[in-house]
Amino acid sequence: MTRSESIERMFQTYGNTLTLWPKDGQKTVCKGILQPLGKTSAPKADELASSWDGEGDPLFFYIGPASCRVDQCLKGTRMEQNGVFYELVRSYCVLFGDSPLYVWATLRKSANQEGGE
Repeated sequence: MTRSESIERMFQTYGNTLTLWPKDGQKTVCKGILQPLGKTSAPKADELASSWDGEGDPLFFYIGPASCRVDQCLKGTRMEQNGVFYELVRSYCVLFGDSPLYVWATLRKSANQEGGE
């Protein structure tokens, strides 16, 4: 079993079901982990490429399988978990050599909590 297959299996076993609503495509269902970023656990603003200072709208951290490439989605892409919608702020695919292992993203609760598209 490859590294990416092991990681994929971990997300299938322990992850939550999330729906990805790409701005330019069809929705995708995947398994991943989504959790709020606390002020002390959040990366610095320059690492996020945003101006979040721990105040105001909180950010959320997503980590998921390389098969759900949120890093290739356009800004404005939305992700939904249990009826709550989030907007993609920044994402990145972690590679081992040339092979994608997993994807992480920072998200913000969407102002529009209706529908996916």
